[in-house]
Amino acid sequence: MSNESFNHPFCDYNCIRRLEKELDTHGGLVIGFDFDNTIFDVHNRGGNYKDIIDTLKECKDLGWTLCLYTSEPDEDWLKWKIDYCKHFGIEPDYINESPLLKGTKKPFFSILLDDRAGLQSAYLILQNIINYARSKSN
Repeated sequence: MSNESFNHPFCDYNCIRRLEKELDTHGGLVIGFDFDNTIFDVHNRGGNYKDIIDTLKECKDLGWTLCLYTSEPDEDWLKWKIDYCKHFGIEPDYINESPLLKGTKKPFFSILLDDRAGLQSAYLILQNIINYARSKSN
């Protein structure tokens, strides 16, 4: 079965098409990302998060909005997490705050990178969109 024949509105193929339309309409995307076990090996299990960090850096380089969503209650640790992001060139534009939908608690993002929310699938979808964006700029 090809991706195109699996015609669920939220299959990867349709998610890619939806993000392409969003990018074409708005000229950018809002990338939500988690910290623990998404870009940092919080449990020290030897995880390699370089691909996710590199992808977020590409998004930042494209001028897209990065939103860090983390449940860190400690202000010192939160500052450390933000500094970690800055060190890798993925300084968040928003932290635990939506760039849109002000006045609501629902976070807004075009796509979310989170170890508990289908990280591999979101990563592959985002790679497709980055390639799409780069092909349009050539």
